Amino acid sequence: MAEEPLHKLEEGARNSRQRCHTDLQGNSISYIDENTWKPYRWTEKLILRDNSLTELHKDSFQGLPYLQYLDLSCNKIRFIESGTFEQLTFLKFVNLSSNLIIDLKFGTFRARHRMEILHKVILSHNPLKTVEDPYLLHLPALRYLDMGKTHVSLTTLERILFMTPELEKLILPSHRTCCLCQLKNTIEVVCKTVKLHCDSDCLASTIRCGEEAAVGNVEGSFMKVLRARNKSISTELIIEPEKASSDRRGVSLSAFMNKQATEEVPGYRDKEDFNMITAVPIAVLIFIIICYRFQNCACRKAAKGDNKGHIRRAFPGEGGHLGSQAMY
Repeated sequence: MAEEPLHKLEEGARNSRQRCHTDLQGNSISYIDENTWKPYRWTEKLILRDNSLTELHKDSFQGLPYLQYLDLSCNKIRFIESGTFEQLTFLKFVNLSSNLIIDLKFGTFRARHRMEILHKVILSHNPLKTVEDPYLLHLPALRYLDMGKTHVSLTTLERILFMTPELEKLILPSHRTCCLCQLKNTIEVVCKTVKLHCDSDCLASTIRCGEEAAVGNVEGSFMKVLRARNKSISTELIIEPEKASSDRRGVSLSAFMNKQATEEVPGYRDKEDFNMITAVPIAVLIFIIICYRFQNCACRKAAKGDNKGHIRRAFPGEGGHLGSQAMY
């Protein structure tokens, strides 16, 4: 298919009732016009995977005020303009895996609303070397950060450890994780809130480590960062290596939807506990009412049977079935 602007594609979907989920994967899209999203205003999930996008700009997602899930994996993105995600107030998940991003420039995740509910960012399978954007690391709800299959430096790792107080899971390149696993006991003693998940291959590895060799230095910068995190941050951070068999496209839509309503959404556990507390007495009350109505009805029928004999009464739907109406 020849490359063409997005606004010329999927014309039939403009009046679709399925606008909340807009799937445009595999369309050779290389350009997004500033007026593209007018017919898709209510979109919550946008999949642009497997296209030919090379750049993202401030107006790339203009007109998508309710967007929560954004999949940009498997494109050719090299450049992301500062403020690209500015208008996505409700964004919770962004997948930028399998692109050509070498560095995240200052302001990539800058927004007036601070992107306060963005909690999962996937940057794996990029030639990424540096993260110059402090706004990414200062995301207030960031819980999951995947940097597997990248070339992030130890300095970048130190910044992540120091600047992400709510981060719960960090995926790193296997080489870097295995080097850290050689000092697993030391790291976990110095910072009790950092846990390294090391597979058997990592623990048995004799891989030669470059800059990680200095990690064990008690007075080195890495140990200082760990001590600072141990004093000021109580959230437990799990560091894992990338999985060799993992899907290059990262986390799927179904996985995201299953997770977004659980522990990764702040306040979910409290809401779940409250629901359990209120649901039990409500269920008991409903059961009592049903039993009472059933007993009442049985008594009335018995009385009528004694006085008037058996009277057949027709009810709507008797001898047939009630139709069902699909709700959208």
